[in-house]
Amino acid sequence: MGLPKPGDVVMVSTAYHMVPAGLFLTDALDVLGCTVVPAGIGQTELQVKMLDDLKATAICSFPSFTMSILKKAEEMGYDVRKDFNLKYTTGGGERHIQILRKVFEEKYGLVVADGYATADLGSVAWDCGLGQGYHYGDAECVIEIVDPQTGKQVKPLEEGEIVVTLFSKVYPLIRFGTGDLASYTDEPCSCGRTAPRITKILGMIGEHIRVKGMFVHMKELDEAFSKVPEVLKYQMVLKLDGHKDQITLNAETEPGVDRKSLSQTINQSCQEVIKLRMDVIEFLPKGKLPQEYKKVLDTRWA
Repeated sequence: MGLPKPGDVVMVSTAYHMVPAGLFLTDALDVLGCTVVPAGIGQTELQVKMLDDLKATAICSFPSFTMSILKKAEEMGYDVRKDFNLKYTTGGGERHIQILRKVFEEKYGLVVADGYATADLGSVAWDCGLGQGYHYGDAECVIEIVDPQTGKQVKPLEEGEIVVTLFSKVYPLIRFGTGDLASYTDEPCSCGRTAPRITKILGMIGEHIRVKGMFVHMKELDEAFSKVPEVLKYQMVLKLDGHKDQITLNAETEPGVDRKSLSQTINQSCQEVIKLRMDVIEFLPKGKLPQEYKKVLDTRWA
């Protein structure tokens, strides 16, 4: 797995507030002896300018946001391979790396460092560089893939929840359920390692979902729409638009509502509660959504 070298300039384009991702990465890069630029999220045009001005060798961010920065650079007339000093990027934090890894490697010539981590655990498994899953050993933790209902370990390549026992003197955890769904394999990796490894992240369990780098809980969605009584029923549909998440809202209303005004109210409420806006709002007549339906329909990985 390729990593930045001592003295490299690395942009950490991940949030530093309310989530530990930015701090995790900064601490690790400090240990490596890198110069860290805490770029944070947003302002893609400014991030492109920093890539150029500071001759950064790496971007550490969620894959979809890294892709947004690279696309913005191309829109601004840059040739990413020729005009930048960029050599490395990261793939953690979201499943988009499963479709973007080849783009980063083949189109942009980047080495992708990927791994599995959570806010509670830190990093517990790593990609060896071949993109064949996440290796884990038993020195710092034990990882199990279990049936969420029974807690018993599933067979290789069967879907289950990642459960981790963390050997930490400061913050020990016993069979901590991460809420992430995955499978594992006990087949030897091409890199030579023979220990089991997580094959890939398959989704999440429970009343929450990750979209645009944010965790969204069902109770938060219900709270947001409780402030918009004009919406009788709602359904949030998640799609991929290229490398980006797209949110389409299906909203049932009574006839004659002011759609423009209601769209603004919906987005204001969603921005306040879940920190996201709807990309598309489709207004439906009352009764269009069936009696039994999912309030969040995720079609991104179907």
